[in-house]
Amino acid sequence: MDMRWWVWIALALFAGLLGYLWATTGKAPPLEATVLSLSEITEERATLARVPGGQLEYRRVPGRLLSHYHQDSHTVSHVLAGQATGFLYRSSIELEPGDLFIVPRQTALGLRTISAEPLELLTFYTPLPSPHDEVQVVIADLLPPGDPNSLMPEAMPPYEVQGEDAPRLLALTAWDKLSLTYNNNETGWEWSYLSRTRREGSVALVRVSERATLSERGVHFLYLVRGAAKITVQEKTLEAEQGQIVLLPEGALRTIESVGAERLEFLLFSPLGLREKDLF
Repeated sequence: MDMRWWVWIALALFAGLLGYLWATTGKAPPLEATVLSLSEITEERATLARVPGGQLEYRRVPGRLLSHYHQDSHTVSHVLAGQATGFLYRSSIELEPGDLFIVPRQTALGLRTISAEPLELLTFYTPLPSPHDEVQVVIADLLPPGDPNSLMPEAMPPYEVQGEDAPRLLALTAWDKLSLTYNNNETGWEWSYLSRTRREGSVALVRVSERATLSERGVHFLYLVRGAAKITVQEKTLEAEQGQIVLLPEGALRTIESVGAERLEFLLFSPLGLREKDLF
């Protein structure tokens, strides 16, 4: 056989291999309607859900979360347990269970756990982070351990507000006082944005006394802050309670009902962003 044929065969095999890698690398299996219990997670860092628009992650920090920033991803983290001190952008922060902190892309963060139990975080990324999205930051650690200023970075990338959230901290103790923007007295729900970027996803606080329905558009992740819920997705019914996570794929109306005496309250993470007409 002529050498040119071998060259063409080799090129065809190489092109086929590249096509296979392109089609399979980085693709997660289809999302199914699921209830997750965080108490069952044994890893210090675990990806709970990964879809084209974003990612939900659990992280346990027994010591330090080294100072870093994300090149392209906007993150929102909810403190599940533990206490920490550190910095966010150019401000010192102190964290305790129930806090929620917003970290725009290219904004530095560094934390030190100060409680006997590890700091536990539930973090939502949007858009989906690349393998090299997290960048470590050089720090000056000359002050006594425990002083949050000892985590201050020497240099950080410039931060400019471009339609995104400014870096900030929200305390759960203040959530009950929040006047939520959208409501429906007939079916008994109300909600408001906690974080909403210009181009990607959103995080909302939702309260349901009776029921609410999500439209067919978009994947959603729920974290139940209070109460219990019965969630219907087509023929499937899920039951979830405080402290659990619910993963909801797109493609069908999803009805969320409050069950029990306590009002249902949850964080709603939406990789495509929640629109006003998506909750009814």
